[in-house]
Amino acid sequence: MKSKPHVFRDPLHGYIDTDEKVSEIIDTPWFQRLRRIKQLGFTYYVYPTAEHTRFSHSLGCYHVAKELSKKLKIDNKAILYAALLHDIGHGPFSHMLEQLLGDHEEWTQRILLEFSDDIENIINYKEDENIKVENIISILRGEHEYSSIISSQLDVDRLDYLLRDSYFVGVEYGKFDIHRLLHTLRYENGAVKIDYKGRHVIESYVLARYHMYQQVYFHHTTRGIVKLVESIFKRAKEIYNKSEINLIYSMVSIFNGKLNVENYLILDDSSVVEQIKTWKNAKDKILSDLCKRFLNRKLLKPIDIGYSEEFMWKKRNVKNKIKNLLTSNGYDPEYYLLEDIAADVPYKPYHPGEEESSIFMESKDKRNIYTIEEVSKVISVLTHKESVKRIYIPSQTRKKIETLIRGIEVLE
Repeated sequence: MKSKPHVFRDPLHGYIDTDEKVSEIIDTPWFQRLRRIKQLGFTYYVYPTAEHTRFSHSLGCYHVAKELSKKLKIDNKAILYAALLHDIGHGPFSHMLEQLLGDHEEWTQRILLEFSDDIENIINYKEDENIKVENIISILRGEHEYSSIISSQLDVDRLDYLLRDSYFVGVEYGKFDIHRLLHTLRYENGAVKIDYKGRHVIESYVLARYHMYQQVYFHHTTRGIVKLVESIFKRAKEIYNKSEINLIYSMVSIFNGKLNVENYLILDDSSVVEQIKTWKNAKDKILSDLCKRFLNRKLLKPIDIGYSEEFMWKKRNVKNKIKNLLTSNGYDPEYYLLEDIAADVPYKPYHPGEEESSIFMESKDKRNIYTIEEVSKVISVLTHKESVKRIYIPSQTRKKIETLIRGIEVLE
């Protein structure tokens, strides 16, 4: 082993200890890349301190998985490696370019398979057991006995990111007592079960997730920046298909269709920002304007579409009217009328056959098992889909478009 055991100082978990094998994986270039991928993408445009990365989150997941394994008396090191490696496939700004690059979970599997020999040589060094990369992938894909520890409605991923995101964003919404929560957990037959005394901390955890989605993850400005960057790359792709466009080295494989693991691992947050800085001087006026809006935070403005407006949107052909208004004001609606739907179910209720993703609680006398939504009135009201639809348009047209959406035409 080239690497020595590490000790990482963490604001949430105190000290995170890693043995020489975990340290060896952490020291690989493909894991170090996570230092250059922000955990919350463009959220720092709204919350300036949201600069934490997938690197620190991955360490946090590893730590929580280790503590949970101790509590549940599970001796399976593949779980710890799955927790550590579950996010290595994230692209620039986390989920931001997945429409262009592909699903990060698929990239995680491709990266693990690409380096499977190296990974297996590290984790099986001087060990009797033989952990295969396929074991780790089966956990990540939900095909393993312990998959729900990594991905479910109560998993090490959520336990870390809710606390980590709320800490670095600077809000109180995402906080809950993780130590109390871990103390009340049991694991049986592929499902997480909670002691009756843990009801209130589970309510706190589910509420934390609900509030973080409403106040942070669904924030209209953050969502708007993502849509703006998608529009930038959409325009760039359009230009590329017709003529030449200035591309930095790390972006070439995205546009020429030759994106493989080697090229993918070159990409990080700085790749996107550097490319946009290059395109701000593009001859194409639309591409240049969109890039300047991103760099200078002169963003498109949001308009929420409520239930009544949604009805008008469909029945009264408001969308075409907005397109016409934008065109008459010199904006191509293909790039300046951006639609977004943010949706989430705070807690998904139990359905037969989905035991691994549900949370169960034993009765006070320990004779019966109930779903958490049966026991908690708080959680039972959070089992419905929460969604908001927005459009983003240039600020100069906002008042006219707001009037149109409400069914009143204004002629000037």
